[in-house]
Amino acid sequence: MKKLFLMLFVACGLAACSPAAEQSTASAASTSSLLVYTVATDATYPPFEFYDGRGNLIGLDIDLLNAIAQDQGFQVRYYHHKWNGIFGQLKGNADIIASAIAVTEESKNAADLSDEYYRSPYMVVSLLPDALKQWKQQKISAAHNEDTIDDLKTEYQVAGQNILPADTVYLSLTNLLKKRADVAVADATVVQYYINGATFANYQFHTQPLHSANPETEKLVFAVAKGNTKLLAKINAGLANMRKNGKLDEILRRWRQNQRPAEQAMLQAPI
Repeated sequence: MKKLFLMLFVACGLAACSPAAEQSTASAASTSSLLVYTVATDATYPPFEFYDGRGNLIGLDIDLLNAIAQDQGFQVRYYHHKWNGIFGQLKGNADIIASAIAVTEESKNAADLSDEYYRSPYMVVSLLPDALKQWKQQKISAAHNEDTIDDLKTEYQVAGQNILPADTVYLSLTNLLKKRADVAVADATVVQYYINGATFANYQFHTQPLHSANPETEKLVFAVAKGNTKLLAKINAGLANMRKNGKLDEILRRWRQNQRPAEQAMLQAPI
């Protein structure tokens, strides 16, 4: 499925990408003079960014960046790029990366980062409650479309032979169903989007948040090329306005509506 996405290019206006987002009412004449920024995103990562059944790019990041663009008077055009190597797109192809970027040494070295808009830790999930007690010694499924595999090895000292790679978080979870792995580790928001949705409705999952020793890595941000201070200032100004006028909370509620109250308390917008 991921390979199919590589050939897709989605050109989106201010908020026209998602049926849930407000549609732009500006005329073609009034928007034609607006500056257009190109945005790279790994569209295999719901609820942050993914394609719906009609081929529209939707998600939390998409709605939020569309709202920022509308607030700051510019337009955005999206295209899919796999997570591995996405920061390299800032060297001439993309102006912005919107892809649930965590504040890590890699992201700080590769780009200038916006203010945080959300916090989401890792989560351990299993069909076997006892597997969570000694999860590092279990067979662990983790996805290539986030940094989990590297983080399991470096931060949590998980042995490489205990890790079963998968292309996406969805496939990591199916490895539990097929008994290829005992637990899966992934971003908590993505895990909960799947396990509380219709696809896995017939399964009882057990979860445990996995907070990092470095809380900064739980912060999610947008990224721009090093030195692009004007664009970064626009994004931060838009985020500040979204936080002030309640639009940020509205967007987060929209995409967390299938999560239980206890889970929503763990995942939060920054103060």
